[in-house]
Amino acid sequence: MVISALSAFVGTTIAFVVFAMLTSYEQRRGKRLILGGVRGWLDRQLGKLGRAVDHGFDYIARRIIKFTWYYSISSFFRGLLKLLESLYLYLEQKMRWHHRQATQARAETPRSGNLGALAEHKEAVALTDKQKQKRKADSLEG
Repeated sequence: MVISALSAFVGTTIAFVVFAMLTSYEQRRGKRLILGGVRGWLDRQLGKLGRAVDHGFDYIARRIIKFTWYYSISSFFRGLLKLLESLYLYLEQKMRWHHRQATQARAETPRSGNLGALAEHKEAVALTDKQKQKRKADSLEG
């Protein structure tokens, strides 16, 4: 087990060194020696994939920022709406209380003006039932 792991490590190290020397030589020369067309095509495909992934990350980041901004604005307006709702309910309660107080005060105050005075005078000089019957009898007799 140890020997196979050691041989894999040595083989990988040798392959790495060979590829490093090969790419170094290719860079100095300016041209690829082994499978130049295939490696060029793979480079172009990986470049396209990298640009797509980069564009995707940019798009997602912009969307996250945009959604966060909209959510913040929405939360602010939701809070403002709740505040206005509670203010409206408070003012409506106060308005109803004042309306009840005004109705009660109107009922408790004596009548005023000419009609009120006439109504009070009528109640003050109103005849009793006995007086009404006597007048009725008098008017029928004579």
